Amino acid sequence: MQPNNLLVKVSRQPELTVAELSATLNDIEYIKLTSDYLQIQTDQQLDQAFINRLGSTPKIYKIITELTEADLDSLETHIASQIGSFALNWETNKNFEQQFKKDTLSRLKKALKLTATSKVRYLNKGVTNVKDAYLLDQGFTHHKVTEFTILSWEDNYLLLQAVAIQDINSYSFRDFEKPTRDMNRGMFPPKLAQILINIATSNIEKPVIYDPFCGIGTVAIEASLQQIPSFNSDISGQAIIDTHTNMAWINQKFANSSTNWKAIEADATRLENVDLPWDEITSIVTEGFLGPIINKSKSKHSPHDHFRQLEKLYLEFLESLATKIKKGTKVVFCLPVHHTTETNLHFCKKIVENLQNLGYSKLAFFPDTVKEVLGLKLTERDTMVYIRSNQYVGREIVLAQKY
Repeated sequence: MQPNNLLVKVSRQPELTVAELSATLNDIEYIKLTSDYLQIQTDQQLDQAFINRLGSTPKIYKIITELTEADLDSLETHIASQIGSFALNWETNKNFEQQFKKDTLSRLKKALKLTATSKVRYLNKGVTNVKDAYLLDQGFTHHKVTEFTILSWEDNYLLLQAVAIQDINSYSFRDFEKPTRDMNRGMFPPKLAQILINIATSNIEKPVIYDPFCGIGTVAIEASLQQIPSFNSDISGQAIIDTHTNMAWINQKFANSSTNWKAIEADATRLENVDLPWDEITSIVTEGFLGPIINKSKSKHSPHDHFRQLEKLYLEFLESLATKIKKGTKVVFCLPVHHTTETNLHFCKKIVENLQNLGYSKLAFFPDTVKEVLGLKLTERDTMVYIRSNQYVGREIVLAQKY
């Protein structure tokens, strides 16, 4: 059987996409990475259920065929679909004339009438590209619409069919509609929590997660949606109340969410006396305090002042954690990164430099061969950075294992 030849739309930081795919797919070959797309081959079926588990992959396409410009005149001969409603998007370097696009749409509509089992209509308004949000609203996840894309690729074009789209509505709902939100304790993005969970539970048959800085329960929420049991704690009693409130809401709103979770009040730097089933815990996924919120008016701050305050917290946490977790437990956590100028990033280096002394081995997010083939960029400590261009405080993601 031929492997699936796919094109994956990557996140703003493609290293996150590659790390998550490497963690969730047992059989994957990386072909090529551009600024927006990753070409892969795999024997596994990547569908809507698969992308719903991923935080770093906005869209997955099946590569139907490669075309020359002359082939575009007979585009319809390469397409067959049982779904009547469709969109045709153009992601090309060349600006084709409006009439050419209209004629192509018309020919495609006629071709689909021969195979579709429902009324054929196109979703494009004129020849304007259709956005993912509209495709989702029109029932993409329920197989009511399909999308084809013509993409410039090297000197030719790829004809693509979307097989999965990230459900942005679901993320917005569970991020902004949950009953408890807190700008100081609840800034952990659900997508990032999802990514870290996938990395931390890779190749573990029965994962159990522990988040010692649970805040308002973001990790617990995302673990629950993946049917992964979780233990959660925080030094703040209010955080535990908020986690219980949000988890009760998630279990009510999402019928497939797991109710196998627990949240207790505990100091992450004093775990020696915390009563948890440590032998069951396979993975630590957490984001502790990243420091005060830094806005544009405070952009000339000194990151080292904040780092000195945070280093003690993280060193004591990792030291305490090492006394409780079993050998082989994976640990994924975030440290603050300060973006002081357009090119300068400042890291809380002392934590990563002391991992070995604290009882941990640093793990790679993906093999060096993948890094070389795709030209991926990590930090000098082989960690990843998650930061938006307009942010002053981002996250350095560290992957380690208790030895």
